Amino acid sequence: DALGHSLYAEAALAMKTGDLARADRTVQEARLNFGAAYGSQHWWVAEAIELQAEVAKRAGRFDDARRLNTQLIGLREAIFGPSRPLARAFAQAAEIEQAAGRPDTALAAWRRMSSTVTGDRRACVDADTNDFAGYVLAALRQGRADPAQEQALADEAFRAAQTPRGGATAQAIAQMSLRLAATTPELSQLARDLQDAYQRMDQAREDLAQEMSKSIDTRSAVAEGNLKRRIVEDSATIEKLDQRLK
Repeated sequence: DALGHSLYAEAALAMKTGDLARADRTVQEARLNFGAAYGSQHWWVAEAIELQAEVAKRAGRFDDARRLNTQLIGLREAIFGPSRPLARAFAQAAEIEQAAGRPDTALAAWRRMSSTVTGDRRACVDADTNDFAGYVLAALRQGRADPAQEQALADEAFRAAQTPRGGATAQAIAQMSLRLAATTPELSQLARDLQDAYQRMDQAREDLAQEMSKSIDTRSAVAEGNLKRRIVEDSATIEKLDQRLK
């Protein structure tokens, strides 16, 4: 459904630029188009629901975000079963609760995300290291807020950091969890900076792949050069932050 995909892309862009009202309106239209084209039990309908929930979270409409996320979890469970998409839905639930100031509920959702990943081999291989970095940080923050549970939560954070099988990124998160166990504010900030740098680099790689997939007459050498430079710069930033964490 070309119209549905166009509306979805428009909604995602509107959300990134902070026009949440437009994003909300447009993603609802996209969801209706996907439903009409593919039926209600389709993964593109789930993608639209996930975007709706993210828009609601950013707008501070946490009840709406929870309701939509619950729909997302049910739909992805029905379509995929235990899988990476279902784990991502639980990660979004955790992010919603974290934004709503409910760290206990957020941590419970991170645990559901983790159990979904560890219960399925494919999901474990495809685990999103950024999600597990979020789990690590949530456990350590909760430990700082509850000294009686601090050591247990630091151990949980360490175990969470071992789950992703994403090579260098997983190793970086494992290193981070060991050092953050000391709950040093400076190291906590370094870990967040490292996570942000990985996210920027991953996004730049994705954008570069999309640019290079275009036809010759629509590709932009300037855009490709800028994206390649961003990847090099983010890689250098990651290297520096990793050295500071060692």
